[in-house]
Amino acid sequence: MVYYQIGLIVIESVVMFYFQHKDYFWAILAGLVSVELIVCGNCSFAYGSSWSYEVSFDGGSTTAQTLTNDFANITSQDNSYYRSYLDTQYSINEANHYGYNGTSTFHSLYNYDVAQLARYSHITANSTYATEIYGGSYYSASWSAFYGNKRFGFDQALGMKYYTIRRNPYLGDDYKKWNNYADNVPFGSELVSGTKNESDYLIYRNPAVVSDSTDSNTTLIGHAVDSSLLYQAGSSTSTLHNQDSFYTTTGSSSSYADQEMIRNESLYLQGAIVKDEDVTALTNAGFSIKEGTPSYTSFSGYTPVSYSGRKYVTNYMSYLNKDGPASFLSDSTLVDKVVDDFTSGYYDADYDKVVYYPSSGFGNAFNTDANGVYFLMAYPGKNTRIYMIGDAPDGTPDQLLCYEYQMIQTGNSYNYNYYTMRRGNGTAENVLYGFYCPGKVRYIVFCAMSSDYDVNPLTQRRPASLPSSIRLYQMERNVYDKQVATIKENALTNVKHWTDNFSCESNYASPRLVVTSLAYDAGWRVIAKNENGKQSELPTYKLDGGLVGFVAPAGETTYHLFYQTKYLKEGILLAMAGFGMYVLFEGLVFLKEIKKEREKLGLTIVRRKFDWKNFKSQDEDKDSAKPNGP
Repeated sequence: MVYYQIGLIVIESVVMFYFQHKDYFWAILAGLVSVELIVCGNCSFAYGSSWSYEVSFDGGSTTAQTLTNDFANITSQDNSYYRSYLDTQYSINEANHYGYNGTSTFHSLYNYDVAQLARYSHITANSTYATEIYGGSYYSASWSAFYGNKRFGFDQALGMKYYTIRRNPYLGDDYKKWNNYADNVPFGSELVSGTKNESDYLIYRNPAVVSDSTDSNTTLIGHAVDSSLLYQAGSSTSTLHNQDSFYTTTGSSSSYADQEMIRNESLYLQGAIVKDEDVTALTNAGFSIKEGTPSYTSFSGYTPVSYSGRKYVTNYMSYLNKDGPASFLSDSTLVDKVVDDFTSGYYDADYDKVVYYPSSGFGNAFNTDANGVYFLMAYPGKNTRIYMIGDAPDGTPDQLLCYEYQMIQTGNSYNYNYYTMRRGNGTAENVLYGFYCPGKVRYIVFCAMSSDYDVNPLTQRRPASLPSSIRLYQMERNVYDKQVATIKENALTNVKHWTDNFSCESNYASPRLVVTSLAYDAGWRVIAKNENGKQSELPTYKLDGGLVGFVAPAGETTYHLFYQTKYLKEGILLAMAGFGMYVLFEGLVFLKEIKKEREKLGLTIVRRKFDWKNFKSQDEDKDSAKPNGP
C-alpha cells in the first residue's frame, strides 16, 4: 500500500503539471479520484480490516469456493424447493454468498409477514420498545434472525433437506474406525457430497422431506394436519407487544421457553396455530378451532429426561483417544480422579469429561428403542463438544453415536444466545438444540476445547464452565419414524416446482387443512381443479404465525400455487393512469408555450374551413384562381 500511494502521488503530480491547462484536465482528475476510491476501498476491506478475503471473509477464499461449488452441484441436480443447513457460518448472510436457501438473515423464510412464526420458534428478538418510522410506530422493526439448531419439528416444517457438516476432528487411522455414526444429521440421511474422513465438508440428504421415494430430487411442499389439533392463536392484554397464547411470558424460568418451542414446533407438523381473524372462515369450512394451548407431553412425542452426572479428570488431552470415546470409562489408568454428583460447574477444558447418565443408574440407556433416540437439549452455556456414547444399532457397545460442536459454536457466535434472542423477561431462549443418535445412548459427554479459552493445553489448563440449567427431552426413534410416516401419508403429491410456481395433487376423503413450507405473503394464490375439471381459487391462510395454508377439498384435486404481487393489476392501472395524466399535462404545457411564443412573435392563425369530402381547404380554389403575376 505504501508503494502504491507513492506511485499514485508521482502520477498525480505529473498529470497536474502537464495537463492543468488542458480542456480535458478535469476528466483526467475525476478518473484518478475514481480509481483511488475503488482501490482504497477494496484494499482496506481485504487487507486493512478485521475481514480478509483470503483468511476471514466467508471462512477464507478456499472455504468459500468449496462451499459455493458444493451447493452449486446440489442445485444442478435438485431443482425442487427446499432449505439447507450449514453448521459453520462465518456470517449470517452466508446463504447469499454460497448460493443456498438457508434460515438466517436475508432469506426466503423471514419477512414481516412471518415475524410471529419467528417468535413462536424463538429465533428472533421481540422488542418491547416502539420504533418510530415514517410516522408510524413499530415493534421489533429489525428483521434479523438466525436458526441453525437441528430441531426436528422446525426443520421438517421448513423442508430442511440438505445438511452440510464440517469435518470433525476425529481423524487419523487410529480414530477413523470410531466415526461410524457420529455426524449429527437426521435418521437415514444419505451422504451425497464429500468423502467421509477426507473432505472438509460433507453434505447429507434428509429422507424425511423427500416426497417421492423413487425420486430423491423431490421435496415435500405441504401436508394435511390433524383436524383435532387446530388451535386459535388468541390475544393478550399484556404490555409485551405481539404476545398471544403461543408466545407468552408466563413464568420466568427458561424451561417454559423450551416447552413452548417444543409445543409450537410439534403443532407445525401435527396441527396448526390459526390467526384469530381466520377462525370464523375455517369454522364455516367445517373445522373446529380450539381455544387455549395443549400440553407438549400430550401429543408431541417428547418426554422430559432426568439425569445424573460425574466428572472424570483424565490425564490425556482431547475428547477421544485411539481406544475410543468411552475408553476413560473402562480404563482406570486414563483417569486421575472421579467426582460424583457433578452436573454443573467448572472443569478443565480438553482434559476433563463431564458425563450425564440416566437417573435410573450409571450404565443404563436413556432410550429403549435399539434403533435410536432424538434428543432436544437446552444448553445455554459456552462452546463445548457434546457427544453421545452407547450401543450401535447392531449392538456393538461403547460407540460414538453422535458428535456435535459446530452447531453450538455457531449458535453462540454473534451473541445469539445471550442477547439477540432474548424475550421480554430477559431469559435466553434460542438454546434448544437437536441431536440424532442411532442406537442406545448410555452416556452424554461434555468436553470443552482449550482453543475456546485462548490457552495452550500442553502448557496450562483452563477451567471451562457447565451451566446448571441444562435440560433434556427425548423422542424414541420409533415415535420419530411414525411422525414422519404420518406426514408423508397426508402430504401433497406429485409436486413440481418452477420459479414462484408449484403444481401438486391430493386425494383426501374429506376436506383437510393443509400447511405448506412456504413463507406466508398475501401474494400467494392457490387454484384448484377437481376431477371434473372445474376450477376454483382457494383462500389462503397464515398458519403457525407465517406459513401458507389452505383447505384442500375432498376427492382428486390438482393445484397450481403461484406468487403474484398483491394489487399488481391495480398498481399497473394506476401507473398507466398516472402516465396518461403526465402526458396530458406535458401536452397542455407544450401548447401553452407555443401560444406564448406565437404571441411574442406577433403571429396569428388563419382558420379556414375544410372540405372533408374533397379533403382540402375550401379557400384553395380561390387561391389557385389568382393570377401568378402582378
